Amino acid sequence: MNVEVDRLTQEVNRVLGEFSQDVDEAVQKATEEVGTLAVFRLRNSSPVRAGGSAAYAKGWKLKKTAGNKHYYKVVVHNTQYQLTHLLEYGHDIVRSGKVVGHASAQPHIAEVEKWVQDNIEEYIQGFLDKK
Repeated sequence: MNVEVDRLTQEVNRVLGEFSQDVDEAVQKATEEVGTLAVFRLRNSSPVRAGGSAAYAKGWKLKKTAGNKHYYKVVVHNTQYQLTHLLEYGHDIVRSGKVVGHASAQPHIAEVEKWVQDNIEEYIQGFLDKK
């Protein structure tokens, strides 16, 4: 009887190990794909300077960080990081120490962040269904 229980335990552990590997792989692929799509969306929705300079919009990048067996992360960032908060939330315009106006907010990051939060599970499930 103990031999049967040991075999059953080994088989359950093997199946769970395979499933765990499949989930890890699906999370990694989904994270990269959603991150890439987030960069694309941010490049398209970012404000462009009146003179036509799209340097800020083109500055969105995806950085893959080293993960371990059950942890994987990507970071979406802008090379002109100083502008992200100012553009997203607005700011005072100061000249010679005096506030001369206010630049209104141009929200573009929050909607992409919400899209990522709403869709990451769907992408993970899609990669799991392909297995």
